[in-house]
Amino acid sequence: MESAITGTGTFTFLILQRDLAKATLAVNTQNLVFNHDEKRPSVTVTVDGNAQPTKDTDYTVTYYNNVNASKEAKAVVTATGNNFTGSQTADLPSPPKEITADMVQDIPEQYYTGNAVIRR
Repeated sequence: MESAITGTGTFTFLILQRDLAKATLAVNTQNLVFNHDEKRPSVTVTVDGNAQPTKDTDYTVTYYNNVNASKEAKAVVTATGNNFTGSQTADLPSPPKEITADMVQDIPEQYYTGNAVIRR
C-alpha cells in the first residue's frame, strides 16, 4: 500500500539587506593623475555572496575633494534600493601631475621695474 502526502504550506522568509560598510571597494586608479580637472574613477563594489550590487540600482557613488591632489579626495558609496544598506568611503590616490623638462620653457632675464612682469 502506497501513501501520498499532499497539501500546501505557507512559509515566511526574512531577507536581510547586506551592509555596504562590509563590502570591498576597488578604485580604478589607471591614468588617475590630478591636474585641476575633476576625477571620477570607477569604483567596483564587491560583497560576500552571489548577488553583487549594481551601480545606480543598488548604490550610488559621490565624489569629494576630487579636483586637486590631496589626501582629502574621497569616493563615497551609498546603498539605494531594497537589497543593500549603509555606505563606505574609499580614498582616492592623488598623485600630482608630473612636471617634465619639456613642460618648462626658458624665461629670459627679468629686471625689477616696480611693475608686474608679464610673459609675452
